[in-house]
Amino acid sequence: MSYLIADQVGRLAQLSPDDLVNKMLPPDSTHNFEEQRSWRESLYRLIQIVNTSGLSDLWLIAEYSLIGTHRIDAIICGFSRLFGRPLALIVESKQWNKIGDGGAQHADQVKMNFANEYRMHPVAQMFQYEHQLETNHSVVKADNIQLAVLAFMHNLPESQKPKLFTDEYRAFAQYAHLVFVKDDEARLTHYLGSLFKKCSGEQTAKQFLAGHYELSRADFFGITKILQRKDNAVMLADQIEVSLAFDQLCAEFKKNPRHMAMIVQGSAGTGKTIVGLHLEYLAVQRHLIPLRRTIFTFAKSRMLHNILGQAMSASGDPRQLPYLDMLSEHDYSLVIIDEAHRMSDVPQHIYTLVGPNTRPKILVFLVDDHQCVHVKECGTEFVLKCALLTAGITPVCKRLTVQKRCGFENHFTAVLRHLFFDEQTPSQEPAASQFQVTITDSLSAIDKRLKAHQEHGFSARWFAPMDWLRRRSREFGADDIFIRDHDGQEFSKEWHPYPHRLLYEWYKSQSAKVVDQVGSIYCAQGLDYDYTGFIWNDSLRWDARAKRWVYCEKEHQDLSFKLGITDALKVRNFNFPSGAVTTLVMNQYYILLSRARRGTYIWFKDAATKRHVYDVLHAAHIL
Repeated sequence: MSYLIADQVGRLAQLSPDDLVNKMLPPDSTHNFEEQRSWRESLYRLIQIVNTSGLSDLWLIAEYSLIGTHRIDAIICGFSRLFGRPLALIVESKQWNKIGDGGAQHADQVKMNFANEYRMHPVAQMFQYEHQLETNHSVVKADNIQLAVLAFMHNLPESQKPKLFTDEYRAFAQYAHLVFVKDDEARLTHYLGSLFKKCSGEQTAKQFLAGHYELSRADFFGITKILQRKDNAVMLADQIEVSLAFDQLCAEFKKNPRHMAMIVQGSAGTGKTIVGLHLEYLAVQRHLIPLRRTIFTFAKSRMLHNILGQAMSASGDPRQLPYLDMLSEHDYSLVIIDEAHRMSDVPQHIYTLVGPNTRPKILVFLVDDHQCVHVKECGTEFVLKCALLTAGITPVCKRLTVQKRCGFENHFTAVLRHLFFDEQTPSQEPAASQFQVTITDSLSAIDKRLKAHQEHGFSARWFAPMDWLRRRSREFGADDIFIRDHDGQEFSKEWHPYPHRLLYEWYKSQSAKVVDQVGSIYCAQGLDYDYTGFIWNDSLRWDARAKRWVYCEKEHQDLSFKLGITDALKVRNFNFPSGAVTTLVMNQYYILLSRARRGTYIWFKDAATKRHVYDVLHAAHIL
């Protein structure tokens, strides 16, 4: 993870405020005036206090990035006075000089001295950062560095401080001693002296900076935690913004019950399902909406439906989760729809849920426009907005952009979106990542690697487009996929288990035998694995002369997909734009290629397609 400065406090203390800012500004700086003012005032003052406390040998790391745009203002590194262990002190700095009156909509947010402007409570902020490091920072997670926290609010008068710990903020009162305000320098000096030994903090700083972010597994089994009144996952980066927006929506709903909606758009791996489960937790625990009046449902996915249903059953919850098509209005106050992009009749679904004489409710749609895979799937953000506005509901729209599946520092999914949909890739070169992409000409080599990963405790699966028919007879060992590899060897596999009720075991299995079965688009959406192998056959090829993707219908054996197109063309006035079929197939490839958390292996049948993909990945520093 990146940072702007890491140095000994004594050396930093010799800099003037302007010199400190200049030392921190990178050549291609995008840091605005307010950030620079914070460094010039708050950070400079913090450094002087630490230095005059007799702790000049400690080290300070400034603007340490977490995920996305979130950064820790300062981390002071040294050794614990009590235990002698490496210690990192998280400092959350605020420039506030007044707390607004009238209260906030939730205790995590503080009303500023401006109309309708809210900021996260400093205590909530510092503990959130601590939780993120404990959960995802490799060195901290391994308990090699102890953490401590404080909030530094040197502009806030002492008379304003009680507002942070009364009324709706009472829960934070026990941490008031960790918040240091104006004229609190003597108390801060004493606190720092009680934490740190008077010795060099260089070793701790370097150890901390050598750590990397590790993605903690948070999947559909998080539903069991919600049913036990526990949270399912730590919200990270843009997920936090979605949670805060949902908090405000719930607060408004409680004051004035009416139909409301939120659309959360996010590409593959940004954690839409995890966010959805977390929002259900917030509704039940924080806003006291009865669990029986909340429902987490799916537009279509039988795979996800089975996995979530069996996870709920394992937790002792007897509820049955209906598909959206089977969902009656009932008396729900919250309906969360995952895979909403797969909805086929958006206006009718919305009418059923929020039509005349229905109970006021909040609708949450989890969407990725590029994961529509059949011609009748039309639950895009635009279509949802139009249908909601027609129903008299103005939705709150939020976007998840930070990749959380294949490593926080990896932009493989963004590059896939550029490859298929010409979306702009991140302008900056990605930081070093543990995620690996390997292009190889040997299917058997990939197979050996996947089985080795599976045998060593990692999850590994094959995926491929539906370019081979599934055998009607399911005798054991009857293969469906036959390929003559580039070296002339025969390669064969069978498709994943069917019917879908059998996929739960395939998804969670740790047996190496699952590598002998290949996953398709019908068991991929919403799920991920440590490693994947992808067979890029000829149903989607790159036309180097025309410089465009081409759908090869004769290679594609997905009968359900083709039948849907045939049926759609029979419907009068059906809007079927040119290139729509190719786009749907590109969506399928995009989904299948984005299932891995640690690494993916890709085999190509077509040389021109391989060359194009290689060039795009190489230009994006993926290979």
